[in-house]
Amino acid sequence: MGGLGKPGTFIEFTKRLIDELNMFSTGGALTTTYNTIHMGGIHFYTYIVVVEKKQIPFRPFGLRIGKTTTVHFANAL
Repeated sequence: MGGLGKPGTFIEFTKRLIDELNMFSTGGALTTTYNTIHMGGIHFYTYIVVVEKKQIPFRPFGLRIGKTTTVHFANAL
């Protein structure tokens, strides 16, 4: 059952998510968590809570290993 300020309730869980989302505004009172890095926002509606995942920039060339060469096409001309 629920209750005001009762640990283990869904509302207390979402309050913690709000704190983690705003961690940078706490002056060092909280540490960085997975949620701090990956949450973009929290939206509250009647009977539903939406946790928005942050868009992580896609860097396809950041993972490339090796050299790009055109040796294979040298004889094509």
